Amino acid sequence: MGIFDSIKNAFGKAEAPGEEEPASDLVEPAAVAEPKMAVTEPTEAESAGEARSYTVQRGDTLWRVAERVYGNGDNYQAIFEANRETLETPDQLLPGQKLVIPAL
Repeated sequence: MGIFDSIKNAFGKAEAPGEEEPASDLVEPAAVAEPKMAVTEPTEAESAGEARSYTVQRGDTLWRVAERVYGNGDNYQAIFEANRETLETPDQLLPGQKLVIPAL
């Protein structure tokens, strides 16, 4: 019994060198789960232009929050201005902190 036969028996299938598995046998990578956003769904009042809220998650920055809620991190300044009472600087976020997310 040669090496090729040992491999064939160990894996139950022999493949000639250079022979590839059919595409249907390939395993698809699992989808990467998006982190859950803690942005509340807009209510009727919020849809009319009033603010929503956001709960800060570990690792959040105002830039990331603005990207999530507005689709553009450049709008972080609007969130900072709406939260001046609780934030002294834009980089002073704490996990669990509630932020006001103003309508643009």
